[in-house]
Amino acid sequence: MDQEKIALLREQTPVGIRHAITLLERTGGNVSAARELFEAAQIQTVAGKAGVPPETAARHLQLHGFDISAALQSIDRERYTVTELILRKHAHKPEEAVSLILLALEKVYSFRKEYWIQPAHVADLNEWPRAVALVYEWISCKDYEGFDTALHMYPELMATLLQTTLELEEGADLIRRAHMRVLQLDEQCRLHGRPEVMYGDPELDACEKTFHALCPVIMEKLYALIQTHVTSFP
Repeated sequence: MDQEKIALLREQTPVGIRHAITLLERTGGNVSAARELFEAAQIQTVAGKAGVPPETAARHLQLHGFDISAALQSIDRERYTVTELILRKHAHKPEEAVSLILLALEKVYSFRKEYWIQPAHVADLNEWPRAVALVYEWISCKDYEGFDTALHMYPELMATLLQTTLELEEGADLIRRAHMRVLQLDEQCRLHGRPEVMYGDPELDACEKTFHALCPVIMEKLYALIQTHVTSFP
């Protein structure tokens, strides 16, 4: 096989040497015809994989140098929103999906947060993105700063969101009960000057343990909420 024709075909298409030889053999050494065969096959593959008309497949392939993977990604970006793409990619990882969607929200709406997101930072968001942002952020604060610290950060709002938006009465009751206990311990510490009362309290520890076990359910609820109200997200 003419090495110059192989080289020319490979300059014009992202094709391997053996595939180039096969194409040229099928076309009797005609480089243009070989390129057309290659492009037709790529179009057919992408159209089949993506479930789009050949014209759409051809347009995206041409934009990406007939690279199938890049064309498929381009088609997905065109017909799915950022949120839909995240949900599709992380269907079995709710917490990861919610985290990435929150990052997309921050980027799109440019809301500022001072260390942790506060209700005022997301006041202009739609009801559903606001709920997702605040619930996820509260749990993040719990994980990084501790349960007692999170209980000082909009606990009643968190309880209300769990109760009304996510329909998790158990979670709401836990937050309210734990917050009441933290206030009692704060008062004991203030009156008696004993900061150690804040640590190792059996009632508070039991609330934290139960709430921690509930967190995967909360993430699944957030994921389902985003799915249901996906048009409210980026």
